[in-house]
Amino acid sequence: MKKLVAFLCAVVMLLLFAACAAGEGGKEIPGALPEILDRLYDTAEVDDATRDFLKTGLVTMDMPPEVLRDTLGLADMPDAEAVASEPTAEDDSFLSA
Repeated sequence: MKKLVAFLCAVVMLLLFAACAAGEGGKEIPGALPEILDRLYDTAEVDDATRDFLKTGLVTMDMPPEVLRDTLGLADMPDAEAVASEPTAEDDSFLSA
């Protein structure tokens, strides 16, 4: 009887591991991070003034892994790829609204 219970527990654990592993895949979005960010800005449901600001008032820059580690305070963070969008100095009209 103990062997049957142990076998059933092992089968249940295998099924649980298989189910969890299947959910980890997630969707992969093709393209470089700046291109993905541009597509997000293009498809955002915003008014015309905000859409204009997203197109002309933001600058997107790459964030090096060492900056991410320092910003997040994680010394053992693996190298990661990231970008940031910030308002340009020329267009501050959106900030004053």
